[in-house]
Amino acid sequence: GGMLATHNDFPAKDAAGLVARALRLPPPERHVVPTGDGINIGLTRYRGGPRGPLVLAPGLSVRASSFATPTFEENLTESLVAQGYDVWLFDYRASADSGNDTEHPPEFTIDDIARHDWPAAIRKIRAVTGADSVQAIAHCVGSMSLLMGIGAGWVSGVRSMIASQLTLHPVTDWLNYMKADLGLVGALEQVSMLDGHLHFVGRGTEEDNEIDAIAYQIPVPEGQACKNPVCRRVFGVFGPSWDHAQLGHDTHLALGSMFSRVALKPFEHLQDIMRQGLAVDAAGDAVYTTEDAARRLALPISFLSGATNKLFYPESGQRTRVWLQDRNDRELYQQRIVPDYGHMDLFIGHSAHRDVTPVILEQLEWLDGRAQHAADRHQA
Repeated sequence: GGMLATHNDFPAKDAAGLVARALRLPPPERHVVPTGDGINIGLTRYRGGPRGPLVLAPGLSVRASSFATPTFEENLTESLVAQGYDVWLFDYRASADSGNDTEHPPEFTIDDIARHDWPAAIRKIRAVTGADSVQAIAHCVGSMSLLMGIGAGWVSGVRSMIASQLTLHPVTDWLNYMKADLGLVGALEQVSMLDGHLHFVGRGTEEDNEIDAIAYQIPVPEGQACKNPVCRRVFGVFGPSWDHAQLGHDTHLALGSMFSRVALKPFEHLQDIMRQGLAVDAAGDAVYTTEDAARRLALPISFLSGATNKLFYPESGQRTRVWLQDRNDRELYQQRIVPDYGHMDLFIGHSAHRDVTPVILEQLEWLDGRAQHAADRHQA
């Protein structure tokens, strides 16, 4: 285990030496909000101007502050604030910044995020801003859970959304990375379950060494081999979450600070969803893709995908888009695929502000136009 020990502190040592640049943002306004079932969610507001409010939600176990990472030239939050958006970063219950006990994060399913977290977040943002509706940019499980919440009728007040990468119809290779014989979650169950939680940042314990030994056996795509144990763990649990070619060195070192400890229970639900290729509830029922759900999702939605995403193929966005276009006004939906990008690198890639952010800004303008068009027609 000697070699592993050096790997264990590889990111921690270098990450400790990172000097963060000052963020070009107004002072954050922080809110911790209890949800309907007594779990907290976190909201961090950067008030850029009168546009919005615009809520940003990350992937499972990722902190929303990843949208405001200081390790590259201009992060998405800075770009949006500069455009006059009132930006709200949303930490649902899977994030260490949600205001819950980080040592013992809550047990939950994806249904809970859709049923409790999203409604609490939207209500709070509307109450604070006085806005009658909110725009959303939601990524991965953040995206799928918002689509679920709106479809089930639990979430109202969302005017339009950008759905990044993961939708109600996932087309995925995720299960290939979750194979029971190799997958990290299966292995963790053998390694004393780490008290039922998943850590992405090692603490140098014996269990950590065992986990890293397992993580290093998991195959990664061509050109994605990496010695950073955080990377190996994330790839081991989720599959390839970014294209290394798009990450700057400092961002790579800072990855550990973007991930939270998370309970294993949501992974069981996700596994079921991926196996069915459909956003089913925790009982396995297709409650989120009924005709009623499609009708409730008759709002402007733009689907965003990375062309090289090995985790959730762009076809995921396409399937949900076509499903909605066949049932509602076709003009409400569009899809944008960004070449040479994978999954989370859309938001943390070192050149994302040049390659991806313009696409996001363009999507927001398009969505605004669609919402305006719908409002005009409604009045007519």
